[in-house]
Amino acid sequence: MMVEARINGQLAVLILDTGSNHTIVSSKLVDVATPPLKDLVTSKKGSGYSGNGVFARASVSVGAVLWRDHRIVAMDTNEISKSMGESVDGLLGMDFLNEFDIVIVDLRRHKLILTQSAK
Repeated sequence: MMVEARINGQLAVLILDTGSNHTIVSSKLVDVATPPLKDLVTSKKGSGYSGNGVFARASVSVGAVLWRDHRIVAMDTNEISKSMGESVDGLLGMDFLNEFDIVIVDLRRHKLILTQSAK
């Protein structure tokens, strides 16, 4: 499922990926300096997307939900775009979804419903 989002205010298309522990965003959408080798993140294990990235901070908004200054992984998303046959700016992972009490993926209506209880 593709989700429209904003990364630091810029329009982005993310794939909803419950198999990804981290939200991954195109390095083109976040300010990332060349990281020291110890800060590199590699996702070569598992059956999904693999590559190298770096932890960064970004504000991610999906619908009315704003996730400010959150830790994401910035990486090159060209291979994801090629495999999908369209421009993709990253993956919306479980770190984002875990912020909510209820997550409903309505595939028929192409909707993502996120609910938090009042604190």
